[in-house]
Amino acid sequence: MAHVRQQIREAFATACTSLSTTGTNVFQSRIYPMEKAKLPGLCIYSLTESSDDFEIGGATRLITRSLTMRIEGYSDTTTNLDDKLDTIASECETAIANSSTIDALLTDLRLTSTEVRFEGDNSSGAGVVILEYAVVYTTAFNAPETAK
Repeated sequence: MAHVRQQIREAFATACTSLSTTGTNVFQSRIYPMEKAKLPGLCIYSLTESSDDFEIGGATRLITRSLTMRIEGYSDTTTNLDDKLDTIASECETAIANSSTIDALLTDLRLTSTEVRFEGDNSSGAGVVILEYAVVYTTAFNAPETAK
């Protein structure tokens, strides 16, 4: 079985696959080259994680983990780029909020920031919307593959 962090990343990707705008162009990587053929598309990955003891005790004590998840939505539309990026953000936010698979793994989930920017030059660049989520989940100290 996979680490709960991986299960969460995969659940985010599953929830965001087959959305109206980005379709199946969903990649669980921060370094996937977003070629024109893959746009619009999403890159989904985890950033940082911190841990604290939830219960003090032996190997079976519980640990609360705080994870930052990132969704990057890319589009190369030359007209109404901001509208397209807002649509990607809206579709992702709705999918994440309504995913029972994600809910089953977590104790808390919050959208903490949204950033919109343009990358590249005017003729070959792409717009990107970046959604960052604060994810809180719990595991046993000796069982990082099972959410509690």
